[in-house]
Amino acid sequence: FFFFNDTATTEIYTEQIVGSVRCVQETGTWGFIGSPTGTERRIEGQAWVTDPKTNAKLKVRFVWPFSGDYWIIDLDENYEWAVIGEQSRTFGWILSRNPNPNIELYEKLKSKMQSVGYDVSKIVKTDQKLSLIHI
Repeated sequence: FFFFNDTATTEIYTEQIVGSVRCVQETGTWGFIGSPTGTERRIEGQAWVTDPKTNAKLKVRFVWPFSGDYWIIDLDENYEWAVIGEQSRTFGWILSRNPNPNIELYEKLKSKMQSVGYDVSKIVKTDQKLSLIHI
């Protein structure tokens, strides 16, 4: 379950029990559909580890009974950013604590996605201008 044409999107992950994570994807308090005056929305889901050896592969469910792969491709040691993907290489995300990471980091993370088979020409960067207000 994904939002498209959003601005200032935020995701929050909270550990529930070992191997389970609560996911909140907001285009609500911090995000708006299409523009700063667009409709606010929020969805909650759950994720669980499917590869306990690495903890890098999860399943995420926002709407039962549907779930999707959520694979951690790369992760900053201080959790400042993450590159997330899935098996088919159709969907991928660059997540950053900084709503507007510098261009060098952004290009590095795009290159990482390309190195594992993503067509980075299809990446759509989310407008995060509103996120600066809520930091």
